[in-house]
Order: sequence, then C-alpha cells, then structure tokens
Amino acid sequence: MIASSTRSNLQNLVVKMTSHLLILNYCMDEDDPVFSQQTQVVSKLLEHYSKITVITGRVGIYQKQVNLKVINTNWRAGKSFSNAVKFLIRALPVIIVKRPSAIFSHMTEVQSFLLSLFSKILRIRHYLWYAHASKSFYLIWNHVFLTGIVTSTFGSCPISGPKVKTIGQAVDDKLFDFKQIDLSNLKKLIHVGRFDKSKNVELIIKEVQVLRNEFSNLTLTLVGSPSNANEYEYSNNVLNKYKYLVHEDWLTFRSSIPRRDIPELFSNFDIFVHSYQGSLDKTLIEATLSGLPVITLNFEYIKDFGSWCKQEQSAASHKQQIECLFEMEQYQVENELKRRREIAIKKHSLDNWILQLLRIIE
Repeated sequence: MIASSTRSNLQNLVVKMTSHLLILNYCMDEDDPVFSQQTQVVSKLLEHYSKITVITGRVGIYQKQVNLKVINTNWRAGKSFSNAVKFLIRALPVIIVKRPSAIFSHMTEVQSFLLSLFSKILRIRHYLWYAHASKSFYLIWNHVFLTGIVTSTFGSCPISGPKVKTIGQAVDDKLFDFKQIDLSNLKKLIHVGRFDKSKNVELIIKEVQVLRNEFSNLTLTLVGSPSNANEYEYSNNVLNKYKYLVHEDWLTFRSSIPRRDIPELFSNFDIFVHSYQGSLDKTLIEATLSGLPVITLNFEYIKDFGSWCKQEQSAASHKQQIECLFEMEQYQVENELKRRREIAIKKHSLDNWILQLLRIIE
C-alpha cells in the first residue's frame, strides 16, 4: 500500500523532462558488489530526463540507452594528480558546452570538489549525495560551494544546516520477499558488509562466541571483502586470529557477492547482525525488508526502527538484544518485523528516494 502510493506520487509529480542531468559516480557496473546501485539509480533517473550524461571512474556491465552517454575517466587509486587531470579534461566540455540543468554527484565528493567552482560560476545547480560519518576536507568545501548536500538521515552526515537534505536510503523493496520466521528455530546469523575495521566485524565474532555458551546452535556467516589494500591487512589478521572457530564449524567467512544476490542470500538466514556505528548502512534496510530480525549497534537504525531491548535502546549489546528477542512471543516478533518493514518501505524505498531526490534537484 505504501509502496504503490509512493510510485503513484512519483508518476504524478514527474512527467518526462526535457532537461539534461549530469551524474558523477564511481562506476557503471551492475556486477559491482559495492556500487552496483549507482547504475540502478541512473536507470531510474533516465525515466525522468530526456538526456543523462554520466562521468564515471570505471565501466563494466550496464544497459545502454539512446538518451544515456557514459564517459569513463579510468579513475585509479593513488593517482590523485592524473585522476584529476583526466576527470577535468572530460568533465569541463560537458558543463561548459552542454550546460546540464543540474549535476548530481553520487558519493563522489572529490569529483564534486573539482567541479564546484566551475558549476558555481556557470550557475549550474550541483548536489552531492554523502552518507558517511567522516568529515572530509572535500565535504566541507562542497558544503560551501555546492547547492546542497543530500544524505540518508541527519546522523549519516557530519555536517548540518539548511543545505543538508535527508531522503532516506535507496533500496528496491520489490526485490525482497518477506520471510516468515520461526522464533523457536532462529540459529543462522549473517553479516553482510565491507570487511573493514570500521565495520567492527571482530566485535560481532566475540559477541556470538559468548552467546554460544547460552545458545549453542548459533552459527555466524560473515560476507564481505576489504575495500582497499589498507583494510586487507586488518581482514587478514581477523581471519588468522579466528580460523580456529572456523574449524569448530560455526563461523564462516565468505567474499563479497553482487548486490543482486543479496535477497536470495538473506532468504537462507534467520538473523542479521551488524556493528557499524555511523551512517545508516543499506544492508540494514535490505535485511529489514527481508523480514530478518536486525541486531545492531547503529544508532541511526535504532532511531527509526527501535531496539529489541525496549528499555536499553542504543546501549544494548548484541548479546542483550538477542536475549531480548528470544524472550518475546512469536506473534510479538512477527508484528514487530512487519512494523519495521513498513517503516523501511515508507522511508527508505528506491521509489521514495527517487521522488525526494527529484524534488530537490529540480
């Protein structure tokens, strides 16, 4: 009901536009395990613009369309100067000659920084999507010179003010089937996310290890890969430190998977566990839409959805939350999971995200 209402609002609000939108993103690749959604967003926005130009750092598999032009800058990690030069050589002709009606930078704060003065001089509206806890120099600069910053929740952006707009996360709720759970048989725990230090993967392992003293049938699967060479050392240390638990046959490490495979993955598990304390992770919404009880320390999620320990809220540990969950009645858990799914669709569906974004940039 909520989803169909949002789609109806979107259709009523936006007719086919004759304007030209410039999008800056990391990659155009449907198979990318982290940034595949950027390709999906481009496809959705194409429904509302007569022309979209995408300047991206890497090109993979994507659906080619007549009103879509993709420019690849071959962005390379650690090549700051050459990256900037290649980017400007390709981007400046687009904004100077083609004069797009607006620029939307999807997580690419460096590229926004490089174009910020040019877009301001040319009076082109320029918006940056930023959903990270870190406050970078580029974000501070962009906050001054760009038209606006778009984020998921106020706590997902370290800068506040009238230029900062919140529009929720962008998850396609139609891809996720709502799983019917059996409270007496919740045993398979899963975490999906980058294998980076900030995700506190080691804390999850330790908490589940303690929980197994009370609930010996619990298993834990960790799905994800390190995001860069620096994080590889951290992930490798954790793998070596806890490989003895893998041999005990309850802990499993898996590499990252394409985002399109996440709905099927979640259908095979019972509880989603998560430790990142910062911006609202997309996987939290995906797990909620799948009907999995979410056990997290993420305050942005808890503010919207609540905690299984009603009295504890954000202070509750993984162990406390799972104990509270297991103390509930079956109908109470079912009602809570349905309530959370409704919130996820209302505030964090892809249709709602596109609707809110169009209202801002147009």
